[in-house]
Amino acid sequence: MNKKYDGLIIGFALFSMFFGAGNLIFPPSLGIISGTNWFSSMLGFLVTGVGLPFLAIFALTKTKGSIYVFAGKVSKNFSLIFNSALILSIGPLLAMPRTGATTFEMGVLPFLPKLSQGALSGVSWLFSAIFFGLTIFFSIKPSKILDRLGKYLTPTILIILAIIILKGIFFPFGAIDENVILNQAFSKGFLEGYQTMDTLAGIIFGAVMIDLIRNKGYQGSEHTSVLFKSSMVAALGLALVYAGLIFLGAKTSSMYPAEIARTELLGNLAILTMGASAKYLLGLLVAFACLTTSIGLSATVGNFFSKHTSAKYEHIVIATCVFSMIVANFGVDKIVKLSIPILVFVFPISITLIVLNVFSDILKVRGAYIGGVLGAGLISMVEALGVMEIKPEFLGNIYNKMPFSSAGYAWIVPAILGTIIFSFLIKSPVNENELGE
Repeated sequence: MNKKYDGLIIGFALFSMFFGAGNLIFPPSLGIISGTNWFSSMLGFLVTGVGLPFLAIFALTKTKGSIYVFAGKVSKNFSLIFNSALILSIGPLLAMPRTGATTFEMGVLPFLPKLSQGALSGVSWLFSAIFFGLTIFFSIKPSKILDRLGKYLTPTILIILAIIILKGIFFPFGAIDENVILNQAFSKGFLEGYQTMDTLAGIIFGAVMIDLIRNKGYQGSEHTSVLFKSSMVAALGLALVYAGLIFLGAKTSSMYPAEIARTELLGNLAILTMGASAKYLLGLLVAFACLTTSIGLSATVGNFFSKHTSAKYEHIVIATCVFSMIVANFGVDKIVKLSIPILVFVFPISITLIVLNVFSDILKVRGAYIGGVLGAGLISMVEALGVMEIKPEFLGNIYNKMPFSSAGYAWIVPAILGTIIFSFLIKSPVNENELGE
């Protein structure tokens, strides 16, 4: 068996797992609002859109690829709750509806004539029913057609994106508006990177990749080497795509209003660099990629909850798709707005768990994990309430006095203090052998 190119091949596979069509809509919109500060916002975006997902994969190596051990160091019950929230976030609550909405706005809407609002709404519901009906069909009856389609979709989209980005860089079509200056650009990029949900997905994908490499016969240092090489390949690919699209978005700051719809901006970039027909081609490819993503996510949700509840896999898939169909009709931008409080709450806890697991060789007592999650969770709950504009005044006053609160990182110090204090309060050792599924 020739293993020479396994790192490269597995790296492309990992890239395709992270590479969701919905992720393409966020970098350009960040660029257009960043203007002259696009580089700082890009760095922040790359931390949460690329750096943290791959740090999550490294953290999973400390648990031998088990997501149950990953969160179970707090407690078994917490592990079940956290992993359920994780699966629901990258499933019916956020990511799955976004695939349907993105497909409609990029793959269907450009082909429609001008319709009244009522007629457009009817078409949207009809399309969603077809889209998630296909998701149900292929999730319950897996087909090799989708696997083969996926092998060609990602490379094709990447080629088109490479042309768009390179032409956008070397052939001028716009200019960065010098009057568009984003304050705290790094923090904005950092928080906008939440929307890719790749950090959450990295926890799940990390477990998948570690098992995949192990099943290929790699052990010990060889396993670590292949995982590192494949991670670098995938991380570099994502970073180049994100950086290029953020820069192109910044170049349109002199052409479009900052409020332009995310899907419209991406389509316009295709037109500006490749001509009018490119918008339709990119839209169709994104539509197919969204469908394959939706199928994979629904199967993940079905597998997880059929294992931990008495419900059947088929019933969970159907319920997941029906719920996603309803939410998809809110549209991409509304789904993004709805997702913000959820992600603001979940992400600090996830990041804390990632960091704690990275240092698990040092942090061997349960209290460290309990305290870290408690500190991050309490503050992120306050942040989520603030996003929903229901934060009580006294909580707001306390929050505003905390270190890094103005930049959106108020949870960092409480997470660190919680880890230290609870390490002395709860000294029971972590026994990973007791934290299985």
